[in-house]
Amino acid sequence: MEKQQNTFELQSFQDEHLEKLNSYGYVVIDNFLPDELHRNLLDEFENNSSTIHYQIRDGHYGHVFNSSNTQLPDENEAYMARFSILDNREKLPHLNTVFKEHLIPLLKLATNNLAQYALFPGAVRLRSGDVYRTHQDAYAGIIGYSFFINRGWKWDYGGILTYVRDEDIGEPIFPKSNRLLLRNENFKHFHFLNSIEQFALKDQYIVLGWADVKKGESSLARGEYYDF
Repeated sequence: MEKQQNTFELQSFQDEHLEKLNSYGYVVIDNFLPDELHRNLLDEFENNSSTIHYQIRDGHYGHVFNSSNTQLPDENEAYMARFSILDNREKLPHLNTVFKEHLIPLLKLATNNLAQYALFPGAVRLRSGDVYRTHQDAYAGIIGYSFFINRGWKWDYGGILTYVRDEDIGEPIFPKSNRLLLRNENFKHFHFLNSIEQFALKDQYIVLGWADVKKGESSLARGEYYDF
C-alpha cells in the first residue's frame, strides 16, 4: 500500500515559508495537493490532448532579458522555447479545483492580499526536445508558481528547472511530483529548463501561473487574467 504523505496545510505557510519567499526569492512546498486530487489531476492531464508551441524571440536578451551576468545569453542570441499546452484547460474540472481552492488562497496569503488578478493556470506537457532558454518572469506578475506533476522523473532526463543564483552558481529544482515552487517575482531571478533527452520515458507536466496587483495583457501562451 502506498504511504500517505503529509499534505501541505495553508495555515503553516506564514510561519514556515513566507520569510524565505521574501528573503531568498522562492520557496519549495512538497505534497502541495491532497493525494487523491494529485492523482486525479495527473490522470486528467494524461487523458487530455495538447498543442505544441514554439517561441523564438530575437533581441530579447538585449532588453527584457538583459543581464550583466556574462555567463547568461548575450544580446545577439535569441530566446527560444518549445513546449505543449493542454487544450481547453479551463474546462478541466480538477485543474479548476486546484486553481480556486488551493492556488488562489495561497497567492492571496503570500502577497498579503496585494495580488488581485491571477492568470488561469497554464498546463504544460513536456517531452523529448522541449526546452525553455534563460528568462525571468517579473513582467507577468508580482508572484508566480510552478507545480510539478508526473509519474516519476530522473535527473538525467533533463527538463530540470534551474535558477541562476550567481555568476558560478545555479540551483536546480528537481521536478518531484506534487511539488510547488512559489516565486517572488520582484527578485527577477533568471532561470531555464534544459532540454529533455530522447531517452526520457515519461511526460512531465508543469502547472504555471502568476498573480498581480493589476490586470495584465493576455497572451496565447499565458492565457487571461481573472479578478479573484
